[in-house]
Formats: sequence, C-alpha cells, structure tokens
Amino acid sequence: MFNQVTSAVVSSYIESAATIVIKMPLPVAQVMEAISTIAREENIRVSVTQALRGGALAGGGAVVGALLGGPAGMAIGGTVGSILGATTSKDFKPLITVLKELPAHKQQELADKIQNVVASFNPQDALMLVALIQGSASVHQEVFGAVRDYFDKNLSGMTVEC
Repeated sequence: MFNQVTSAVVSSYIESAATIVIKMPLPVAQVMEAISTIAREENIRVSVTQALRGGALAGGGAVVGALLGGPAGMAIGGTVGSILGATTSKDFKPLITVLKELPAHKQQELADKIQNVVASFNPQDALMLVALIQGSASVHQEVFGAVRDYFDKNLSGMTVEC
C-alpha cells in the first residue's frame, strides 16, 4: 500500500514538474553564434565609416588646390578631395567579424538586447534561436532591428547593412 501511494505521489510530482518551464537565458556565445550563422547566410555586413579621414581628404584637397590655383583651385581641390573622401570613407566588414572583435562586455550587452526580443519564445539553444529567427519574418526583423539599433547607439561609426 505504501509503495502505491509513494508511486502515485512521485508520478504526480514528475507530471507537474514536466509542465514547469524554466526560462534561462542563453549563454552569450550561443547568441553570438546564432546571429553569426544568420549573418553569414544572408551576407549581412557592417559599414565602418571613417568620417574624419573623409573630412581630412576634402580639406587637404581644398588647401592643395588653393595653393596651386587660387580660389578656383580651392574649389576644384575641395571637390576632388571630397570625392576621394567619399569613395574611401566606407569599409565593409562581415557582421561575423565585427561580432568576434567586440569586447566581452559589448557582446553581453548585445546578447541581452536580443534575449529581450526573443524572451517570450524561450529558445533553449543556438539552433532553436536560429530556427526561430529564420522561421519568422517579424522575429527576424525585430532581432536585426535590435542589432542595428545597438550598433547605431553603442558603436559610433558602424552601421549594420542588411
């Protein structure tokens, strides 16, 4: 009789424990892995702007032009310098590379931001997170919107290009 009661209690406990969902955040490495996987498949890049370099080329061109040709030379030199600055001011890197280069605390911040976006879905590992993001256009848009927003606000001079 005791074994039947104990068995019934244990069975009831196991059934109720099985229905409890434990929401644990994914490790940062798994979140970065998921984002990197999707970024690689979709060739998502980050533009690294070098505004100071572009400005220096424009100003330098104007100065050299002014020295060589007076006011007209300044206009031509400034224009040539501006064009040269604009054509060389963006350097594109794969998002994967930029994510790997981020310091640990920046990766943690980005992972937290992404976890907030997908928290209601409770993915258990990187594969589930990848499937979730790729399986839903709205989740994909929210996650990469969060990535873009993070780069815009926290990493000056870098813009995510999807």
